Amino acid sequence: MEESIKTFATDFAVDTLSFKLLRRFSSRKILSQAIHHSEFFANYKSLYTGNKRQLIVLLLTDDQTLKIFEQFTKIHNLSMYAWFIVFWARRGTALHDYCEKPKVNRFHLNFDVRMLVKCLENPEIREWYALDPKAEVRVNELMEWMPGTGLIRKTKLTFYQRRRDFNGKLLKVSTVKELVRTAGNSNKIEDRPIELMMTEMMRYMNFNVSFQQPIPNYGLFNQTEQEWNGMLGNLSRGEIDMCFTDITMTRQRHRYFDYTWPLFMTPNVLYIKKVGKSAVKWNAYSKAFDYKIWISIMILMTIASIAVTIIKAKIKQTYGNKNSFLENQLYVWGIFCQQGLPAFPDSSPLRIAYVSMFFCAIVITAAFSGSIISNLTNLAIVLPFTSFKEFVSLGTYKLTVMKNSFDHEYFTYNQDPIVAKMKQMMVRDKDLPANNVEGLQQICREKAAFYTNEAMKNKVAKTVPCKITAILTGGNRFMALPLSKNNPLTGFLNHHEEELQSFGNFTKDHNLAFHNWLVIFYGMPTKSMLDFCEKPPDNRLNLNIDYHVLVKCYDSEKIREWYASKARDTVKTLDLIEWKAESGLIVRNKKNVYDRRRDFGGAELKIAAMMDQEQLPRLTADGQMQHIDVYQNIIYELINAMNFSVTLLPAVKTYGRFDESQNKWIGFMGEILAGNIEVPFSEFGIVSERLDSFDYTWPLTLAHSMLYYKDPEISDIEWNAYINGFSVDVWITFAIILTILPIVLAYIKARIEGKYDFIENYLHVWGIFCQQGIEDDSYSLSWKITIIFFYLSQLVLFGVYSAILVSYLATLKTRLPFTTVEEFLNDGSYKLVTILNGSDETFFLNTKDPVLVKMRNTQMLPWKSLPLNFTEGFKMACDGGRKIALYSHDQKVKKYKSARACKLARVPVNRRRYQALPLVKDSPLRNFFSYYILRFQEHGMSNRLFNMYYNRYDDFSTEFSPVNLQEIAPALAILLFGMILSFVIMLLERLYFKIKHRHSSTINGIKMPQKVLVKMQQKIVRNRTMFS
Repeated sequence: MEESIKTFATDFAVDTLSFKLLRRFSSRKILSQAIHHSEFFANYKSLYTGNKRQLIVLLLTDDQTLKIFEQFTKIHNLSMYAWFIVFWARRGTALHDYCEKPKVNRFHLNFDVRMLVKCLENPEIREWYALDPKAEVRVNELMEWMPGTGLIRKTKLTFYQRRRDFNGKLLKVSTVKELVRTAGNSNKIEDRPIELMMTEMMRYMNFNVSFQQPIPNYGLFNQTEQEWNGMLGNLSRGEIDMCFTDITMTRQRHRYFDYTWPLFMTPNVLYIKKVGKSAVKWNAYSKAFDYKIWISIMILMTIASIAVTIIKAKIKQTYGNKNSFLENQLYVWGIFCQQGLPAFPDSSPLRIAYVSMFFCAIVITAAFSGSIISNLTNLAIVLPFTSFKEFVSLGTYKLTVMKNSFDHEYFTYNQDPIVAKMKQMMVRDKDLPANNVEGLQQICREKAAFYTNEAMKNKVAKTVPCKITAILTGGNRFMALPLSKNNPLTGFLNHHEEELQSFGNFTKDHNLAFHNWLVIFYGMPTKSMLDFCEKPPDNRLNLNIDYHVLVKCYDSEKIREWYASKARDTVKTLDLIEWKAESGLIVRNKKNVYDRRRDFGGAELKIAAMMDQEQLPRLTADGQMQHIDVYQNIIYELINAMNFSVTLLPAVKTYGRFDESQNKWIGFMGEILAGNIEVPFSEFGIVSERLDSFDYTWPLTLAHSMLYYKDPEISDIEWNAYINGFSVDVWITFAIILTILPIVLAYIKARIEGKYDFIENYLHVWGIFCQQGIEDDSYSLSWKITIIFFYLSQLVLFGVYSAILVSYLATLKTRLPFTTVEEFLNDGSYKLVTILNGSDETFFLNTKDPVLVKMRNTQMLPWKSLPLNFTEGFKMACDGGRKIALYSHDQKVKKYKSARACKLARVPVNRRRYQALPLVKDSPLRNFFSYYILRFQEHGMSNRLFNMYYNRYDDFSTEFSPVNLQEIAPALAILLFGMILSFVIMLLERLYFKIKHRHSSTINGIKMPQKVLVKMQQKIVRNRTMFS
């Protein structure tokens, strides 16, 4: 590694020492330079390269140089460089005394300053820093430098571990109003994940926070006044030290603020009020069959009616006026509507005809019911639009965004034609919501769509007064905590955030090349030098793919870019710029470095997969890859995009971990570190324990940790399940209809027979809707037409109820023995396993979470019993003889869906991890793979591949469950209640008649009431008198 060392000289002795040091550095190929302090102070910022922190060796020889440096530190940030300060003064002098005991912070040190100090005649090398420029200097003894023995380290703590104690430093923080709890302590924040993370950081790093007054909005950059407003405005003015809520990371904000590592990735979403219309439209009942089938059914029913009429006429079973085509048509309609016949005929031909129609009606009804059930089981909400373009085309919704937010800025300044049209549909600025709570409440009141991200909505989901629907618009955003620019706490927060949540170091961009180079071939060229400059025949400069080297050849106006796919490959040149005296620099190639160098020219790339697939990947003779999953497809597309030639190595059994007994990495990770595998052909979880030895690409996907175990298959059908098929208003409407229809039938009968019997007609209606038919339908044409429409309505109503009920019973969730990690721990009957040597095992071995630590100590199987891969893990979880829970994540379970030997239940662990490709430390391929992974994600290619390989539905949410006797108890209870009620009524009737007939007499063996007997005797007497 090369480091630039700039050494200051103040007198001849120092110059002599500097000269000796430069020679020594040069002999070790360390770039160094001697420069006078006045020149360095004048060009302090211009000498900063920005790629790698340079080491500045400063010799302080007297009080004057000390005062000059003190004045310099008042106006310059020392954090740009690493410093080695040598106090060149003997004991007894004021300069030496200050070196030994720096009570006053004369150098205005800050918390992130990297400064080593050595006092003359003292072998100790100390580290100086302070909590802030006004605080006292803190001193750590790091090394001892003795002649003959060299440097002896006195501590093995890292930079961040040594400075973890902020000594109770008070940080001013604030958040937006929508996240402040209205009850209890007003300083508590509703953003629970951020609160937990910051609480842990406060405890570990020993700092406190002072909550300032909540701010109405996040903040927007005012282009006219060139300043920020809102919460970001307070941050830029120094009124607060950091924001206690995550915000969207953008390029413009990054110019004014620092960010922590990304906390998470969240999709961009348009939210609208949930549409009440379902996927079942008015014509859905007719679309259950094709129109050709409906025509066939109508023809079949007509032919059947004609056939029955002819058969009755031939066998002379006319039954008076009953043998009419309309009457027989009504019978056929009743059969196909499952109503039966009033009486079954005695004639064999008619019996055969009716039985044939019965079987045909059963088949048609079953097919129709099955089609409706299929439609309702997969019921979906009909969305008015699914994209920005459809939103604009529809034109009936207004657009609303949170005022003074990134979303507001996005629609205000975006030049995309569709986005520009959406801006015209936006509500007035004065009507824009101040926060997400108001935005979601606004769409409940108005016909508007609220544009935000999923994470923001989840924070305030409990405040939404109506049901809302999310419409994914494509694209994601990263959320992070903002801090003031060049905040010394940024690095520390990033480090501890990384350790706490294992988000990984995703934005690290250390290359093998630490500088940008402009090489000018100057002077009188020889032919060999000119040829080498124009067409370099070999890579004698050891260039690599991530070197940034520009070359100008003698008098040529062209400035070329030099690089090589690998250190041993041929140098590639590319005309990049023209440099003319009259016009200056003219850029000829405006592509970025990754697009310019995407062609690796078929360079060999050694890849290998994990031995945990049913069929291992295989490379065919024509270069095609077979038996690959979605991640391997993405990796292979990346490799093809960069034009690599692939060498597929044998699969590796385990993921890999650091073996302390051997003091090295084993498994797949060990193969990467040894250089045997350059790029893994499988995705790996990012854990902080691997970050010291490996680099990761940009994340391929975000996974959610779960505990998976065999589903106990305990169903959860409630007593009210049979009522919940329809809403309350539907049941009320149905009751009203059952009341009105008997009145209609009674009116028709009264016109025909002159008899009005509401109870009898009420029973007729109930019989029709319960598919029992009616006893006699030999009435007028109006009666028959009414009955036919009753048949049709009950058929549709019964079909819909049956479909909804079947859909509900077929998609029931199971009752789980535990639903949280704490319940799993308290249950204690399950054992825990993870994949051997995988990221999950590493996580459990190093976690400090008390619940997970207890799980590891009490329920985790010994490492010798852990499964080698996910296929074995699923088999252990499905083993009926043991209760095993597999700790993994949802992406792996989707990937190995075919390997699951049973139905699995899951419990969320509230831990997210990213899946990415691990590479050897400082790999030149890291940034190229990260760039194209990000391109794939932005262009939607990753989503298309995931949709191609994985089902879009969650196969854990809907599972078929058979219905048992206990679950149909409500229906049986109704039957039992009816039988008991009828028995009670029978007993009451018998008691009534017994009391009423207590004084009855018997005539010819028949009991008669006393009054009736008296009347009969009087009548007999009158008759006798008349005859006499």
